[in-house]
Amino acid sequence: MLLNGNQIGLIEVKYRLTPKDIRKFAKHSIPLFKQIFPQYANSVIYGGVAGLSYADGALNEAQEQGLFALANEGMEVKFLNESVNPL
Repeated sequence: MLLNGNQIGLIEVKYRLTPKDIRKFAKHSIPLFKQIFPQYANSVIYGGVAGLSYADGALNEAQEQGLFALANEGMEVKFLNESVNPL
């Protein structure tokens, strides 16, 4: 979790991301976070996924779910997409 005022970033990290992992994070984990931490329920939430590799269709799934997609490039992390909406 990343916190900046009323904005929150939630990142799911996997060794290999699959479309199923991404759907579960977007449809289950983020709503569960809002239930477990009601003090953040009215915050602006940005979701993201990060992985060392992406299975076929995973990047498209992240974009469809409105999530940032991150990957490593050498010793750095890069955004694979730059346009997302708050959840």
